[in-house]
Amino acid sequence: MSPPGTSDNTPSGPTGHALTRGAFTIINGIASGKGGACGVALRFAARVELNGTAGQIDATFSGPGANSHMDDRLVRACVRRLASDIQGIDPDEVGARVETVSEIPASRGLKSSSAAANAVLTAGIAALGREMEPLDIVQMGVDCAIDAGVTLTGAFDDAVATMFGGAVLTDNEGRTIISWVEVPPDLEVVFLVPDRKIHKDSLRHEEFAPIHDQVQEAFDLAMGGDVANAINLNGRAYAPIVGVDNTPADAALAAGAWAAGMTGTGPAIAVVHTAEATEAVLAALAPFQGTIVRTRTSSSPGMVLSDEEYSLLREEIVGGEGDDR
Repeated sequence: MSPPGTSDNTPSGPTGHALTRGAFTIINGIASGKGGACGVALRFAARVELNGTAGQIDATFSGPGANSHMDDRLVRACVRRLASDIQGIDPDEVGARVETVSEIPASRGLKSSSAAANAVLTAGIAALGREMEPLDIVQMGVDCAIDAGVTLTGAFDDAVATMFGGAVLTDNEGRTIISWVEVPPDLEVVFLVPDRKIHKDSLRHEEFAPIHDQVQEAFDLAMGGDVANAINLNGRAYAPIVGVDNTPADAALAAGAWAAGMTGTGPAIAVVHTAEATEAVLAALAPFQGTIVRTRTSSSPGMVLSDEEYSLLREEIVGGEGDDR
């Protein structure tokens, strides 16, 4: 299959490919400035081809998580940052063709924007033949997300989790990693994903001021090692503010889930559980409307892909033959 916009398999400019993954919320950083997230195995891949058509940035989106509205803004912001910050040229002079392939439902709290920024930037840097520390790419990705208007805070915690995997607590305002925290190994994750989306540009910081103390309490629990109850408390604090029903999380906890709560600013609910609790958790979620997306926690970092690796991954995801686990 030819890449989008080409008539054969020969690119018109240097090309790079990269893979990142999704995540779920431990602590949403909007209310207190401190956040936390944990990586999951849902994949996001990007192909970036840099070309000589000044000012023309073409983006295509595929896979079950495709979301052209949000990603188009973010892709453009990433390409422009690559031009200004890495190449040192006028962003208006850059041209690119970008394809993303995603398993991550967009605008539901599963960190698709953070994964997208990290993947597009990593692929673009590879296309330029450059090397850059992953944490520096994360920092640039936060800037891109702010440039594109797809985040309230920059979501540094989400960006770190989608780039490095694992469970992390961060100072989002200072953009520093506070601590990596332990979660039990081999946990399964079920997302209950409603049809509706909650766009970040519909939210305001001041709406979350009343829950500052609850969220800080949740953060303190996570710092003390009680990550499960941190997730539970965070979800209960944020859900009423954004109009999300937290009842599915409570039902999952009653069925034996390790932790459950709204992820991001919703509306998805993340349920974290052991393999032994799978049947009971799925039965508890069955009465509620929404798509079930199953995956697992992941500590796998983002990476540069070869052209062949990207093509195989794309076929797996888009062809419907993949397993998101």
